[in-house]
Formats: sequence, C-alpha cells, structure tokens
Amino acid sequence: MKLKLFILIFFSFIFNCKTNTPLRPTISVNPYDVITSPLTININSMGVWSAHEGELGIIKLIDSDGKEMAYGIMSATEEWMKPGPVQFKTTITFDAKNAEKGTLIIHNNPGDGSGDEAGESHQFEVPIRFKP
Repeated sequence: MKLKLFILIFFSFIFNCKTNTPLRPTISVNPYDVITSPLTININSMGVWSAHEGELGIIKLIDSDGKEMAYGIMSATEEWMKPGPVQFKTTITFDAKNAEKGTLIIHNNPGDGSGDEAGESHQFEVPIRFKP
C-alpha cells in the first residue's frame, strides 16, 4: 500500500499531473438547499480566488427560466490583503413566489489591468430550491 502511494506521488511530480477541475471558493449554500429571502451568503476564498479592492466578485440568483432575481457583491469581512483564505459575505433579497428552482451563479472579480495584476475570469453554479 505504501509503495503504491509512493509511486503515485512520484509520477505526479514527474509528469506534473493537474486536475481539470479548477479550485474554487466554498460558500455557505449547498446544492439543492431550500433558500428564503433575505439570504446571507458567506464565502471563503480558500486562497484560490483573489480579492480586488476588498471584493471577491458577484453572486447572481437566477430562476429556472433564466430571469435574474437578485444580485450581490461579495465583500470582505476581514483583512483581504493577505495570502490564504479570506472570508466574504453578501446578502440578497428576492421574491420567489412564482419559482420553485433556481441557480446561484458565483463570478470572481479578476481585477483591472493588462499585466500580472489582472487575473482570469472564473464562475461556478450552485443549484437551489425555493420550495421543499
């Protein structure tokens, strides 16, 4: 068992294996959670997304028909100019009386500029429900 683990680690270093799944922050809403308004969302950058002027990016709430229901800016709740994980938060308000399902779309803020200070644009989605 130890030999197999050693061989796996050895070849990973030799061939520089990478995952096709990009790293992303964690959020306080799990897939298919039932959510209500107002909704406060806590985000941990996990050190993989960088903040720009204290903002990690935006969150959009979209219903199952693609209509935008709410929009929030992920703002730092602590010192954001440090390496590693940083906590962010936003609160969104929405009316879901005619919707059963939706999606939270989380976008990073890649920053301005054309040099090293500009990052790559990333997003991921979390499916949610409004009714059990």
